[in-house]
Amino acid sequence: MMHAYRSHTCADLNTAHVGQEVRLSGWVHRVRDHGGVLFIDLRDHYGITQIVTDVDSEAFKVIERVRSESVVTVTGNVHAPRNYEVLIGTPMDELLKLASPQPDTDGIIMGGPMMGFLVPQLNVPVVKATNCLIAHA
Repeated sequence: MMHAYRSHTCADLNTAHVGQEVRLSGWVHRVRDHGGVLFIDLRDHYGITQIVTDVDSEAFKVIERVRSESVVTVTGNVHAPRNYEVLIGTPMDELLKLASPQPDTDGIIMGGPMMGFLVPQLNVPVVKATNCLIAHA
C-alpha cells in the first residue's frame, strides 16, 4: 500500500488488477450522469481512471454530489473493461449477448449518450461508422 489515501495511482490499473479492491485519490476531472449510472473521471498526477457507480450503490448518494475539481478518495473493485472488437457485419444482437447485459435491457443506443439514437431492431449489423453501443434500460 502506498499510503492511507492511495493503494495505486490512476495510471497503475490494468487487467491484472481485475477483481482487486483498490483505493485511488485525486481530482474529479469530469462527472457524467446517465440516468441511473454515474461516471466520474478521476485524475491524479499520473493518469485518469473512470469510476462507475449505479443508483443501487450505497455510494451513489455521496458521489452524485461531487463536482469538477473536488478532491476525493475512492475505494472499490476493479472491473474488466467492456470494450469489444468485432468484425463489420456482426449482428448487434450477437454483440449484446457478448456484453452480458442486465435483465432490464430493452434496446441499444448507437452513437453515445448525448447524440446517440435507439436502434429500432437488434438484428442489424455493425457498420464502419459504429463507434459506441450502449445497452439501454
